[in-house]
Amino acid sequence: SPSSFPTNASYVASTMATNWATELFGPKILTKPKTTGLPTESRLGGKSGKKLVALYFSASWCPPCKGFSPMLLDFHNSCKDDLDIVFV
Repeated sequence: SPSSFPTNASYVASTMATNWATELFGPKILTKPKTTGLPTESRLGGKSGKKLVALYFSASWCPPCKGFSPMLLDFHNSCKDDLDIVFV
């Protein structure tokens, strides 16, 4: 519930700095369909070595999304050591 959220800004900032990915996505994140997932912190958090994480809101039925997704994949492949993309 919202009333259980900490209100101390420095606490929130330090928590988000250390485990923001887990706070946002939960303890595991799927990297492939029909899998049990990987620990979120090791895939997206500070331990991953990624400098950027992008959230991509897309729909498989959406014509503009269908056109953009291949371009996004090409971009990701050009900088995949620094960038991870979460498809939502």
